[in-house]
Amino acid sequence: MAKKENSLMTFLVVKNQTANYIVTMLLWAAAVVIWALPQLNIPWLFVALIAMHVSEIFICGVKIGRAAGVPLWKCLIMCLLFGFFWWLPIKMNMKNTECADESVAKEEEN
Repeated sequence: MAKKENSLMTFLVVKNQTANYIVTMLLWAAAVVIWALPQLNIPWLFVALIAMHVSEIFICGVKIGRAAGVPLWKCLIMCLLFGFFWWLPIKMNMKNTECADESVAKEEEN
């Protein structure tokens, strides 16, 4: 069951990264429009996006990005804009690379 869930996560996050970026940018645009409209003037979606993405920067975004060799400025910008959809594919790729490296090392030992 875990393998099936992992393949679904890989499909949703890694294979559709461009679509995820587009959806995230549309969400940012909607947040700005909702805040800017005089009839609504509700900043909560914008504030929630800022809070989530800033917290992701400190919790995991910079750490994962730097471990993958991404410059600090790019980690900050990409995590602030795209959050989860930016750092999770990097983390999954690093995990897959580590698994591949471990299997190669085991084969070399034998």
